[in-house]
Formats: sequence, structure tokens, C-alpha cells
Amino acid sequence: MPAEAQNEALLDSLDRVIEQRETYWQRKMDYIAQRRKQMAQTNNARTRLDCCIDISKAYYVTNFDSALYYIDLAEEQAKVLRDEQDAWQCIINKAELLAFRGMYSEADELLRGIDVQQLDSTSLFQFLITDFRVNQYRADYLGDELYAPRFRQQGFERLRQAMPLVSEQNEAFDYYAGEYNIFISNDEQQAMRHYHRAADKLSPDSRFYAMACYALASNYHANNDIEHSIEYLARASISDLINSSKESMALQDLAQVLFAGPKPQIERAQRYVNVALADAQQSNNRLRTLDIAKKSPEIILTYQALLSQQNQTLRRALWALSLLAVLMVALIVFIVRQNSLLTQRRRALAESNSQLSLLNEQLGTLNEQLADTNGRLIATNKRRESLAKVYIDLCATYIHRLERFQLLVQRKIKAKQTTDLLSAISSQRLSAEENAAFMHRFDKTFLELYPTFVNEFNALLLEGEQITLPHSSTLTTELRIFALIRLGVKESSEIAALLQFAPRTVYNYRSAFKTRVRDREHFEEQVCKLCTEN
Repeated sequence: MPAEAQNEALLDSLDRVIEQRETYWQRKMDYIAQRRKQMAQTNNARTRLDCCIDISKAYYVTNFDSALYYIDLAEEQAKVLRDEQDAWQCIINKAELLAFRGMYSEADELLRGIDVQQLDSTSLFQFLITDFRVNQYRADYLGDELYAPRFRQQGFERLRQAMPLVSEQNEAFDYYAGEYNIFISNDEQQAMRHYHRAADKLSPDSRFYAMACYALASNYHANNDIEHSIEYLARASISDLINSSKESMALQDLAQVLFAGPKPQIERAQRYVNVALADAQQSNNRLRTLDIAKKSPEIILTYQALLSQQNQTLRRALWALSLLAVLMVALIVFIVRQNSLLTQRRRALAESNSQLSLLNEQLGTLNEQLADTNGRLIATNKRRESLAKVYIDLCATYIHRLERFQLLVQRKIKAKQTTDLLSAISSQRLSAEENAAFMHRFDKTFLELYPTFVNEFNALLLEGEQITLPHSSTLTTELRIFALIRLGVKESSEIAALLQFAPRTVYNYRSAFKTRVRDREHFEEQVCKLCTEN
């Protein structure tokens, strides 16, 4: 990923961390509250000492008064334990606090009161590093060419003395080695290697990680490598915010670099300056507040100029919008008047359309009724024609049979074959054939006239009682009886005469079949209404 794109991603991450800085601050406050509770619940002097030191470190930079209060309590607990090394370390920590607050003389006085000969290696290293920082802070505060170099040189001497005492296993070894190579050995390349090793090895929630990243950024900036300077200033700023240390030097310098860069990010620089200033004021860090006050006016003034330009643009846009609004109002008034006239015309047209629609609906209804009547009339006529044809065919058939029978009778009488004639007249076969022919013709004609009769009839029966036709054009005996009922032949005697049954047989069929229907009481009435749509 190009360095510029990588830095933009880092700055976006920094912006998100700034938005969440209250969450990180609350996390630190929760930790302090937990240690306070633990200290209040114990009478063990060593535990109380450790709690006081932890709380003081948590308040370091963040809240000077609270940090000083708890380091004083820690010193009292060390005296109770009669532990001289812990007592010396508390005094050393207190001196560093005073220096950070800007009380350099008081810090120097505390350090001068320590008997260096009585310190073990750990306490001695802490003493020398603290004296190094006090002198550095004092030199940065003075910023002159007379006293500042003197204090810096004293600090460098303390750093030179401290380095042999720090172990490579110490998490801060590479950071201090980098400081040593910068200020004592003047070996910038070796210093950068140590700083990079510290940044790679340490976690962002370590204070030494932020210090190593800040040192890398300073060296890259001194060599005009702006992209790498921005990268490590952003990393240091993120670390400071995660730790809620309120040590916003990296964020302040990052604002300066972004402001003075080839592509100035004025709004972002202003936002970072505001956060740095708020942190410095909250931690009551006079040195940092003065430093921001010296460096930030240009950013603030440029940002104000940008805001003024934007406000002027907004005012012009507002005037233009106001003019457009006036024109819009005039246009709306004109449109409203035109719409009013158009509405009146539409109402008149709507009334005419309504009347026309009503007339069309009435005409359509009449046409539908007429078409329905014509359809029914045509269907009725067709049915009548079919029935008339069947009737004529049956009549013609029986006339033809009567003529043939008359000729047969005449021949038999002339031939004096009365016995044969009597035998022919008495033949059941002739009657059966004629009856079968009649039934076949009746079934076929009825099913042609009422093709849905069987399905509708089965719908009136109970489940499992439906009738299946033996042939597509042949009705069963039961269906013929109810087909005749559908045609209006309701008397059992009439039905029996047509079907060549005894009336009692027809009656039994009708009675027995009612056990198979859904509605016995109204069954035959329902049969008479079948196929009414045909």
C-alpha cells in the first residue's frame, strides 16, 4: 500500500480513537476505582503501597494533584514498612511529577536530597533517568541559548550514566538505547534501529511504545521524510489516546505537520489541536499548554479564515436561495391560479363525464341483459329443436313400425296364418328389442341435452355412493328414473309405463335410493333443478 494511502488509513483510525476517547478514559477510571477499593479493603502495608504506586502511575500526566497525593501516601506506607528503596523510589517518582508540572526547582531539590550511594541498581537507574528528564523538560521550557544547553548537557550525562544499568530484558531497553545513540553517540542510524525495534516489540498500550514512535517521527521529520513522520506521529497519538495519558505532544506535532504539508488538512489539524489543548488543560500541564499556545495560533487563524470564507460562500448562497425562493413563491401563486381555473374546468368536464359514464353503464347493462336473454333464447330454441327432432324421429320410427306390423298382419291373415300371427304378437323378444332401442335412444338424447347431469347428480350423493356409467352414452336404471323426474315425469306409474316396469318397482327404486343421498327430504326437488345452466 502506498505510504500516503497507509497514512490516510492511520489518520482515519486516529479519528475513530478520538471519538472513543471517553471510553478509554472511563476504562482508566474503572481501573483506578478498583485499586482504590482494594486499598480500602486491606490492612496490609505492602498491598497498600503497591495500590498507591499503581494509582499514582495511572494519574501520572492525567491528574497532577491526584498523582501527587497517592505518591505521598505510597511514601508513608514505605516508611511504615521501613523499606528505604521504596521510599527513595517514591521520592524519585514525585520529582518526575513536579518536573512534568513545570516545578523544576522543586523537582531538582528532591533529587539532590537523595543519597545516591544508598540506592540499588534499579533505584539508581530510575534516579538517573528521572534527572535526565527533569533537565530535558527544563531546557525545553527555557528554550534559550544560554541556560537550555547547560541543562541539556547535564541531562545527557545522566543518560550516559544510566545506560550501563539497564538490562536488555527491560521493555524500555531499546527506547533508552535509541536515546543514548541520539544524544550521546550521535549515531542516528543505530538510534533508528533501536527505536524501530522498540515500536515493533511493544504493544500500543505501552507508554514506551508511544515514546519510541514519537522519537522515530522526530528523526524522520528532521530528514524531511514527511510521510514516515506522519505515520509515527499518528501511531504515537493513538497510543496516547488508548492509554488516556493526556500526553498530547504527538497529536500537537501531527497537527503542525498536517497543516504545513503539501496538501494542508486544515480542519483535521484544527481538531487535533483542540484535543491536545483540552488534554493539556485537563492534566494541568503548563509546559504543554504554553507550547500549544505558541504553535497553534497559525492553525487557528487559518481555520478561522477558512470558516470565514465558507461563511461568506454560505451567505452568497443564502442570498441566491432567497431570490430563488421569491421567484418560487411568485411561480407558485401563478401556478395555483392556473390550477384553480383548470380545476373548475375539470370539474365541469368530470360532471359531463360522470353523466356520460352513467349512461354508458346503463347502456352496457341493457346490452348485457339483452345478450343474456338472446343467449338463453338461443339455448332454449336449440333445446326445443333437439327435443322436437327426437320427438319427430320417435314418431317416424313408430309409424314405420306400425306400417310394417300392419303389412305383416295383412299377409298373415291373407295366408290364413293366424297361429303364426298370434305367436308374433305374443313374442317378448320384439317387445324387448323395441324397449332396448328406446332406452338407448333416450339415454343418448338425454346426455346430449344435459351433459353435466351425472356429475351434478353424484354431487348430491354421500361419499362413496357415486354412480359410474357403464358406457359414456348409457344410463343406469336409477339414473333413468331420476332423468325422467328431471324432465318433469314425477308419477311412478308414468315412469313405470315408459321404462316397462311395475309402478311398485319404480317406487322401491326411489325409496331405496334416498338412503344414499345427503339431503333425503329435498332430494327430488334438487334433482329437478340440476343442469339449470344448460
